[in-house]
Amino acid sequence: MSGHDWAIIIVVVLAVVLVRTLWLVAGAASARDAARLQNTLTSLAETTHDWLWRTDREGRIIYSNSGSTLLGYLPDDVTGRKAYELIDPAGLPEWQVRVADLGRLGLGWSDITLHMRHRDGHLVDIECSAAPIIGRDGRAEGFEGTARPLSADVALATTRSHQRHRVEQILSDHSVRIAFQPIVSLSTGAVVGVEALARIDSDPYIPPDIWLRDAADVGLGVSLELQALQCALDSATALPPNLYVSINASPRTIADPAFLELLLSHDTALDRLVLEITEHESVSDYEPLTNTLGFARSRGLRLAVDDAGSGYASFRHILTLRPDYIKLDRDLTAGIDTDAARRALASAVVMFALELDAQVTAEGVETEGELDTLCSLSVDAAQGYYLARPSTDPAEWARWAGRRLGVVGRDTRAIGFG
Repeated sequence: MSGHDWAIIIVVVLAVVLVRTLWLVAGAASARDAARLQNTLTSLAETTHDWLWRTDREGRIIYSNSGSTLLGYLPDDVTGRKAYELIDPAGLPEWQVRVADLGRLGLGWSDITLHMRHRDGHLVDIECSAAPIIGRDGRAEGFEGTARPLSADVALATTRSHQRHRVEQILSDHSVRIAFQPIVSLSTGAVVGVEALARIDSDPYIPPDIWLRDAADVGLGVSLELQALQCALDSATALPPNLYVSINASPRTIADPAFLELLLSHDTALDRLVLEITEHESVSDYEPLTNTLGFARSRGLRLAVDDAGSGYASFRHILTLRPDYIKLDRDLTAGIDTDAARRALASAVVMFALELDAQVTAEGVETEGELDTLCSLSVDAAQGYYLARPSTDPAEWARWAGRRLGVVGRDTRAIGFG
């Protein structure tokens, strides 16, 4: 080759080397830029008070920063869960349809108010914005966005309006039904009574305690409790006549004149009823409560204090009201057969009840070991899934008459309860 040819080859080689060098330099710069961008985003995610999140096509959360604590969850708690599970069930169907439509159109949303459920059950109103993550097929592969709590005033007004509308609908539709759960004597094995448990029809399903809390928040707690009480008394007419009926009410409802009016106007005799006081908050003034209870108890109504051992108010209720029954909460009976501290506390309650001439009933008994231990502690009665589940079937209620447990000394076995 001539010198001219060699010169051309050298120039081409040098050009290739230069381009390759420039490409590598640019790539390294891009990598550094990407790393810096990622570090910036990570820093933002760690320092912002907003909740930053990302979902996949199925609505499953694939990324969350620490802002998820606004709902009571750590990032690992929500990662892998469907985002829909955190939205208040009452508004979920409408929201699912809306997001599906936005995904098909490749659109996001801005500053939308969502009603979500905190980990402890209360409503949290958040302001949410999001954009779709568009895949190669042009479809949304998920969404990414931010959420923040509404200002306190706006959030409270929005929440209360939402709650009131839903509770008013429940009251208007008379959606309360009653399930009865047997209460069994641990000395004879006989079913001696039942507890009336409210069931509220809604789609999707929301537990009764959430409904009652929402109703109380908007001033409709007494109305909802009275509707449940009316339903319980009406349903009790289908029970075997030898069983007492345990009904639930909060101190606020008991002190309302409509409560006593309902009890006195119904055909169910007061001496068949046991009233369970179901509130963990402190009662500031016992006089309205004791006035109502004193009159009703003089007509035969018996009194129980519910959830002993779970709330700071329950023992104050016991000391002030001197109930006929003390009910041990599931938190105390759970695992009592393997926990010496629980046994000691339950034994103390039994001794305390003896001084008050009251009986002790254990709630939430779910295992044979728990039942055997409660028998050994001389607890008077028990209820729970191990003995029988709550039932809304009057035919099942009728079968409880005369049903017994097999009792041999301290060994108690559940038989004949489905």
